[in-house]
Amino acid sequence: MANRRHSLQVSIPVQDRQRAKAFYIGKLGLKLVNEHEFGTVLAAYQTRISLVESEDAGRAGYSLVTWMVNDIDRHMTKLRRAGIEFMSFDFGAIRTVDGKAEIDGDYVAWFKDSEGNLLAIAQLADTD
Repeated sequence: MANRRHSLQVSIPVQDRQRAKAFYIGKLGLKLVNEHEFGTVLAAYQTRISLVESEDAGRAGYSLVTWMVNDIDRHMTKLRRAGIEFMSFDFGAIRTVDGKAEIDGDYVAWFKDSEGNLLAIAQLADTD
């Protein structure tokens, strides 16, 4: 089902495509693939992300994209250096300490993009 170059493409609603493009390329390090009248397509690992202008940008109350990483602390440090601020939560099973939450052995850190969309990075527990 997946091709060799990209296994998934997701669309993220944005209010200002140029501002969002600057955020995703400049702060997150994604690469520009294509730009056309319908959106801006970026690549990260085997995923393509399409930034699509929409009045609904920033309204979802959940993570639109979660990147799986091997070392969440290293990635958090790198993102903080790029100006990313991680969110704090303290409700139910989710309580962040220094920007990251442990949930059943997994670690998750949430942040917002330039458009107010909720994004995350996660380090999954080893499941040998």
